[in-house]
Amino acid sequence: MKRIGTATVGIALCLGVAGCASGSSGSGPRTVTVTASATSVSTTAPKLGSAAPNSVQPGRGGIPRGGAVPAANGRDVDAVASAAAQTTLRWDTVLDTSPQDAQRRAAPLMTASYAQQVKAARVAVPGASWAQLKTHHGWCSTTARPDSDPHPPDTATTASRGVYVTQTCRGGDGWQQPATSWLVQEQLSRQGGVWRVALMVVRPEPGAGVAP
Repeated sequence: MKRIGTATVGIALCLGVAGCASGSSGSGPRTVTVTASATSVSTTAPKLGSAAPNSVQPGRGGIPRGGAVPAANGRDVDAVASAAAQTTLRWDTVLDTSPQDAQRRAAPLMTASYAQQVKAARVAVPGASWAQLKTHHGWCSTTARPDSDPHPPDTATTASRGVYVTQTCRGGDGWQQPATSWLVQEQLSRQGGVWRVALMVVRPEPGAGVAP
């Protein structure tokens, strides 16, 4: 597993059910990266907490139709990483205005500072793939498996984990999208004996046939 730079706090989330495209045309999926560091802000995205161009408002609360991920034992770093990754990819267009809302549901599994930034982030209007999911009043379910690649050694207060998530999206009208595989890379922090996610990056699984 590749190390995620510890100086960066943010998310890289590909907004699209069918995959991610390198362009940002209005006709296809687009990638929205929200990052911030101590000294700079990405030139491709707004600073956390500020509004992206044509940004959408957050959705509403509730349990997604894909189901709530079972509660994780906070003292088990692998369980926390898996639960946060799956929650982030359980989208539901009845509750959500964009995939960002699903990540907000993972906020209880995050450090206080990271949860605050995720909740405050605003994203641009999702592309055609999200629109297709919404047309079908769709939602997504997930399964997960750990990344078997070596990760940096854990310390008493920090850990890095990778989680592969298979996301299956369907609609109430019988429509179903082919399963999409994602790699969720996370840095976790232990405070008071409890592990919480301090950083999350979501990318298509390498070699899964999803455009980067």
